[in-house]
Amino acid sequence: MVRAFLIGAGATRAQYPRAPVSSDFFKLLNNRPTKTLFNAIKTIIQPHITTSLEDSNVEDVMMQSYNFHPSVRTSFLESLYAAIYELLAKQTESDEDSIHKYLTGQITRPPTRFKTLLLDNRLDKNDFFMTLNYDLYLDREVLAIQRKIDYGLQEFSRDGMHPFTLSREPHFSVYHLHGSLNWRVRADGVGVARGAITPQYIRKGSNLCLIPPGKKELNPILKSIWETAEKRLLEADELIIIGCSLNPEDTELIDLVTKFIDNRGADNIKIIYQFTSSQSTEYLNYEKIIGKVKGYPHGFNINGLGSKPGAIEFIFDRSD
Repeated sequence: MVRAFLIGAGATRAQYPRAPVSSDFFKLLNNRPTKTLFNAIKTIIQPHITTSLEDSNVEDVMMQSYNFHPSVRTSFLESLYAAIYELLAKQTESDEDSIHKYLTGQITRPPTRFKTLLLDNRLDKNDFFMTLNYDLYLDREVLAIQRKIDYGLQEFSRDGMHPFTLSREPHFSVYHLHGSLNWRVRADGVGVARGAITPQYIRKGSNLCLIPPGKKELNPILKSIWETAEKRLLEADELIIIGCSLNPEDTELIDLVTKFIDNRGADNIKIIYQFTSSQSTEYLNYEKIIGKVKGYPHGFNINGLGSKPGAIEFIFDRSD
């Protein structure tokens, strides 16, 4: 049994309630101590969008930015990347200093949801994670267990492309499909830091640190990650989706899930999401792609609710 996990922002939000999701990113940014960053972005972007910045979805604005004048888009993304770092790295304790202290035992805390999942002996060494998140909450817990991660990265040099990995024999692989806060952009490819660093927007050429869903074109490095993830997904027995709304604008992601359905069938998908109702946008997204939604409807709650088992037990349940 090989399980592929698809992780969305809801999985981080379940552990860190103050962490942003795309729909409330700008609302959270418009508060101390990040209000200055909000005002800087608003000055740049407000004339170019139809709704107020505070009410805008950050992913929608990132996608709209493809149509902005290059100078506007560059200024916007440079400011936005700093804001993403401040909200995500700080709220999820995944900056370099915090991760170092955690790995060296200087910071202790009750087990997080991902730590509980990763330490479950029912996980197979061939199980792997695809994440849409820029944050390093999952990465930090993987590093605490195995100290190294296979990111599926390809590093580009003058001689062409060769495999790049942080581990010769990785136990858990983590594929950041939209980029990651610990990637360093270099002239010849990408380097990886242990913790989150302030990302930089590349003024010339493809940017690979952070990209929105529905991007117009994948740069070669991210394209190789998607290809690796797709290959492994189509060989997996089960797809487990945690905290992901399946944004219909993310056409690459929808195509990926559809290919799994064509290969294995929708019955081999398990969904862990906090749906507000059967008429919610997220529920209808799933219904359109998968059909009638079956899953654990209470989010990434590992302890369960009343007599209902928690999400961890739902993941490993084979009775269905």
